Amino acid sequence: MKLKKIYVKAVALVVLTIATYLLFINSANLLLLPETQTYKTDAVIILMGSVSDRILQAADIFQAGLAKEIIIVKEKQTGIVNLNKRGVDIPSQAQRSQSALIQLGIPDSLITIIPGQAASTRDEADTISSYLTINKYIQSITIVSSPTHLRRAKLIFRNTFDNKNLQVHIQTIPSSYTPINTKHWWRDRETAKAIVMEYMKLIYFNLYERWK
Repeated sequence: MKLKKIYVKAVALVVLTIATYLLFINSANLLLLPETQTYKTDAVIILMGSVSDRILQAADIFQAGLAKEIIIVKEKQTGIVNLNKRGVDIPSQAQRSQSALIQLGIPDSLITIIPGQAASTRDEADTISSYLTINKYIQSITIVSSPTHLRRAKLIFRNTFDNKNLQVHIQTIPSSYTPINTKHWWRDRETAKAIVMEYMKLIYFNLYERWK
């Protein structure tokens, strides 16, 4: 009987070890949303973070005729007021993104920067939901971000829209310009850091943020 218990515990330990290993090596893939057919929406939303890869993807979407305009939320710039007082003017990430989009051939009139102090994806979702509540002609959006960020971003936007009874369709498109090695993600420092942070933020969102 004692040997049987030891055997059961050993088997359970082996199964747990294998399961943990499989979850570990597939951590990057588990963050990725399944590919779906791309459809035309009213506006592309570029989320904060890595700039160039998201701008390029948004420009591709617009130039393919899959969106009518591009929207960016102005981010929080810590210490900017003190710099301005000393005569220093630093363009925001939103302004730099707008400049890059114009250089890529996107008409300035079709790029909107929403004023705000966004410091997180939740802040962006709140700001954009308020904007869409006023601009009711936008009935569908395409969110562009890094591949590992989009699962959480979609959850946050859907949760925010639902809480405000905002009936806007959400499509997500990952930037194909974002370098990511899903097979051996732990070997790349930046990828590993991004994935670990995403899981921490997902846990925070599901345990606290979504219920606020």
